[in-house]
Amino acid sequence: MHSEQNKRISTSALLYDDNEKVLDGISDAQPLLPYTDFDDISKHQLWYRQMLARHVVGIWVFLGFVCLYMLRVNLSVAIVAMTIPQSVKNESVEACPSNTNDSGGTPTKHDKFDWNPRTQGFVLGSFFYGYTLSQFIGGVLAERYGTKWIFGCSLLVAGILTLLTPIAAKTHVGYLIVIRILIGVFEGPAFPSVGVLWGQWVPPLERSIIPPIAHAGIIY
Repeated sequence: MHSEQNKRISTSALLYDDNEKVLDGISDAQPLLPYTDFDDISKHQLWYRQMLARHVVGIWVFLGFVCLYMLRVNLSVAIVAMTIPQSVKNESVEACPSNTNDSGGTPTKHDKFDWNPRTQGFVLGSFFYGYTLSQFIGGVLAERYGTKWIFGCSLLVAGILTLLTPIAAKTHVGYLIVIRILIGVFEGPAFPSVGVLWGQWVPPLERSIIPPIAHAGIIY
């Protein structure tokens, strides 16, 4: 019995000595993984870790409003370069527009559209025909299907229709007016749908901070 115990003790001692040698060899060698300072990582990620979900939502709504209003006013800027100036046509801007029909909305030899002021007014105002009609259903749709679907689909469809604007303008001015009406229809529910989002995500004490910052994308 004593001999067997001595053998076990001697065997364990040898294994212990071998393990110590192995550990000493590992400690002196190059580390397998580089040293990582977790305190330094936490310092760099502190701003992200403190950002709450409602703050992220506010940033996305801000960017969404920027895109929506760019889609709204882009034609108001582009129409200056798209049409022939009234001074070139020797017509006074202050004069009453004539009731004569345009040339079907096709570009002239100057690669610009020969639209009189009345036609330009219809083109620019057509957006608000659809925009006004669809404002009333935005909140109802957001409560039923969720703001992310209403707001996201409004932005997506309005962007796709905006890509079709040059094709519609070169085909006929009537198609352009229809496209602008549809853009207004799909953009209309976006603004009232965000009110449902604030009620679900933003606490009462922060509703005077996050929503105004997000709505600043309208005038960005």
